[in-house]
Amino acid sequence: MSWLGELHATNPVAHAIGILAMICVVGMALGSVKIRGVGLGTAGLLFAGLLVGHLGKPVDHATLDFVKELGLILFVFTIGLQLGPGFFAAWQQHGVRLNLLAAPGGVTYRRVVLTSTDVLGKTVSELGLEALGVVVTRVTRGDLELGSVPGLRLKFGDVLQVVGTAKALDQAADVLGNSVKHLNETHFIPFFLGIFAGILLGTTPISVPGLPQPVRLGLAGGPLVVALLLGRVGHLGRLVWHVPLNANLAFREFGIAMFLAAVGLAAGPQFFGAVFRTTGLRWLLLGLVVTTVPLLVVGLFARLVLRTNFTIVSGVLAGSVTDPPALAFATGTARSDAPSVAYATVYPVAMLLRIEIAQVLTLLLCS
Repeated sequence: MSWLGELHATNPVAHAIGILAMICVVGMALGSVKIRGVGLGTAGLLFAGLLVGHLGKPVDHATLDFVKELGLILFVFTIGLQLGPGFFAAWQQHGVRLNLLAAPGGVTYRRVVLTSTDVLGKTVSELGLEALGVVVTRVTRGDLELGSVPGLRLKFGDVLQVVGTAKALDQAADVLGNSVKHLNETHFIPFFLGIFAGILLGTTPISVPGLPQPVRLGLAGGPLVVALLLGRVGHLGRLVWHVPLNANLAFREFGIAMFLAAVGLAAGPQFFGAVFRTTGLRWLLLGLVVTTVPLLVVGLFARLVLRTNFTIVSGVLAGSVTDPPALAFATGTARSDAPSVAYATVYPVAMLLRIEIAQVLTLLLCS
């Protein structure tokens, strides 16, 4: 087994990937442990990475950087892609819903999924279902229920609640597609095109008057913004930006696991040495104050004064500090994507402000 102990020197890439895999195993096991319902969740990956990085042999930094950035891109891109349709719809309307009333005999209702590329982008009125004797009473998009507005343009995966006779509903299902097979397919060509576009946007320098250097959205902001836009657009011709929920969650969990494991592993060698020095303890205390005080003030104000739902507050707080692990913990605790909607709403603005304010402060304090 001597070859295993020398793997970090003979095959550093294999060594790095193997260590990351074991960190994920240990970190996920650690995160699943709960005391009175409270556990580390995905943060267990970070602590496992810190410990292994501190005790283990050095890991190839190029591999760690690649895994970290890829994991972060997968995490934010799948969030944006899933929430894009509902994100923009939430800005356009505020919960106006139509309810199905008791139907007369012979008339029933059914939930039909739009999967036919022939009707993508059409409005409810352009479907022509009225000619079949079918009425659309509600459209569900992601976690949002939308009223059946005649001008509402439909996206792949929208769920339409339709009312009519059984025969007419069968005809309507044929028009809309209603194919479970197509709904569960991952469209990889547009998926990778979206990631490529996100990387281009994230690395594009943006000149801001008064700043000596251009700013960039980064490999988190660029893919997130592109994914939100593509999720809103839904399709270009027959290119459909849709990832099934199970696949989306798998990509998301894989991405955040790789990101946290790589961050912890890279920081581990210096972390404990820096933390237990006087300077390190001062930094920790300052970081604790800067991090917790604003969040506590905003969170308490939103919860006690504005009476905002706790899941929404948790997503806003996670987005305000652009913290993917906090979002993962919030969604896991709430067992809902509601925190993700709030996170995606504030994340782009918070990230841009963080980038610009950091540069402004650097100019002001160092001049």
